[in-house]
Amino acid sequence: QHDICFNQRTKYEEYTLIRCFRHDYINHQKCVPVGILFIRGYDLKYNSKHTYEDV
Repeated sequence: QHDICFNQRTKYEEYTLIRCFRHDYINHQKCVPVGILFIRGYDLKYNSKHTYEDV
């Protein structure tokens, strides 16, 4: 259960960073992994509610 909460929190934090820093953070995301085993960051490709144009 802690892993699920941590994963959701990480995705929320990354979503917030994308909203604040837009393409700068998206470019950063492409170059730098999350660095936590089994945790994927927020990915616009897999979150169909949002597109790159939204940020």
